[in-house]
Amino acid sequence: MQKYLQEISLHLKDNTEYDYIGNSENGIWKDGKLVSKTNENSYEVSDGIPRFVRPEDETWGTDDKVKNSEDLKYWFKLMGITHKEMIEHNFNKSFSNDDLFNFLKKDITVMLAQGGIILECACGPAGGLAPFILRADPDAKIVMNDKSFWILNERRILNKKKCFQNLSFALFDLTNSPLKDNSFDIISSWFGVSNIGGGNTQLGLNECYRMLKRKGKMFLYEIEISEETLASLNEDKLESIKAITENSAKYDIDNYHSIVERIKNSLRNQIENSGFVNISVEKINQQKPDPMDGDIPGIFHKAGIELIYNLKKIVAEK
Repeated sequence: MQKYLQEISLHLKDNTEYDYIGNSENGIWKDGKLVSKTNENSYEVSDGIPRFVRPEDETWGTDDKVKNSEDLKYWFKLMGITHKEMIEHNFNKSFSNDDLFNFLKKDITVMLAQGGIILECACGPAGGLAPFILRADPDAKIVMNDKSFWILNERRILNKKKCFQNLSFALFDLTNSPLKDNSFDIISSWFGVSNIGGGNTQLGLNECYRMLKRKGKMFLYEIEISEETLASLNEDKLESIKAITENSAKYDIDNYHSIVERIKNSLRNQIENSGFVNISVEKINQQKPDPMDGDIPGIFHKAGIELIYNLKKIVAEK
């Protein structure tokens, strides 16, 4: 299952590259850790998933934290499922969605024609584009990334049932990837890049550019704050947003910085700043998110500001 991670070496702080080691099935660790050839550096591995994020820094936290999250309980209740059923429920829902599959089919055909390895970054509970890619080609080589062990481990368990042969899983922060330059033929994301916290979208895009092979393509389906919402914002409203993030147990100042970054820089500009070329941006539709549908909708709702998102498809090349 993890064999395609063996084709990608670590990218350490000192720019020294180390290859993954081991056999084709689970060969990225030794004695419970991911270990370099010289044994100078090792990284915790849990249930076959290399972890490059401390548990306390993970997006969703531990299994118990997910289970007891009030926000997630709200969604679990709406869907009529438990936290243990969520990943499989989402996969099956996406995999069987004919309308969405047909909408994505043209792009997926281009991705698969490129060949090689796909990085589905920040796959989240919904799994990103992976279910649709696997429906088109069950043998597609995909490395699924997220900043949550709970999500990736549930996907690993699900994959044992579904028996896709070429899925790998790696827990790392997209703004500081441990993987080497020019590793992937395709990078894709379904609302993952725009949700990077702390206003660090640019760092995530820089890493996507670094990891993508020359002439490789990046496919992003992302949300941006609409022109209508941006036009309604003034200094007082921004101060209200800042006060909410500073004085709330649920939100933090990183949420404010993320909102400010979205206001200052469009995704297209940030993609250009990362070095991508042949950038295509297509506006698909607009939507008013539920206040429970993430931190930013919740903050805007609490501040009394109507939030409208633009859903966009962005394709770019290295």
